[in-house]
Amino acid sequence: MINFRTPRVGDKPWVDELLSYADFRGCEYTFTNLFVWNEMYKTEIARFEDFLLVHFVGSIGPCYLYPAGRGDWDAVLEALEDDAALRGEPLQFMSLTEENRTALKGYTPDRFSFFRDRAGYDYIYLTSKLADLPGKHLHAKRNHI
Repeated sequence: MINFRTPRVGDKPWVDELLSYADFRGCEYTFTNLFVWNEMYKTEIARFEDFLLVHFVGSIGPCYLYPAGRGDWDAVLEALEDDAALRGEPLQFMSLTEENRTALKGYTPDRFSFFRDRAGYDYIYLTSKLADLPGKHLHAKRNHI
């Protein structure tokens, strides 16, 4: 069984270390977001060997983030599968990149189905565009300021 618990400020050093191994770019893969939004999403974290595991309630219900870290992928996926079964939940992941999806299919072919949740996408802006907010596309941002 994985010992998940609510994130605490003191977790930041080990969480940041494990996140650095993965170098994922989603906003969910920062200690600050995991900590600040933990009440809203019922976020729980755990360390499994050199992996950060995150369980939360997202738009699809109870789910996990794709594990961030390094080590035995078969072992971490098996541990997550066992954890989901103990909770009586399906094993489902959110915020997968195309690389995560490809890797997951490599470890467990035909185990998962995948779909895109456009409403959950991160917004990425170029610094140069945010400095001046040019054009029609950023008109709403300009008016907000």
